Amino acid sequence: MPPLPDWRFDLHQGNVSYVWENRCVRKESEQAMIPLNKFKRFDVREMIREGVEPFPFIRERVNGLPAGEGLIIVAPFLPSPLIEKLGSEGFASKVERGSGADWLVYFWREAD
Repeated sequence: MPPLPDWRFDLHQGNVSYVWENRCVRKESEQAMIPLNKFKRFDVREMIREGVEPFPFIRERVNGLPAGEGLIIVAPFLPSPLIEKLGSEGFASKVERGSGADWLVYFWREAD
């Protein structure tokens, strides 16, 4: 049997996004996303290619985020453990497929 093609379908209901990807549905975020100009970008692709663990650098940036600002992580794979970890710490996230095999993950907390 040939593999299923990659597909994605977004459904937005109020402040909640549901994403269907290859037969998997997950709730993306209950928090409204902050404006894009409030995000800083951190590309970890080169670090990973060089064998450097990016988590300490991501942690440093996340710890320095004020409420109402966010961080975009650009990675060569979907960083599911990072999404789970930061989600457990109160961060909302949105995932987008980048070019090729790259992924963009937006992390933020709502402004107080």
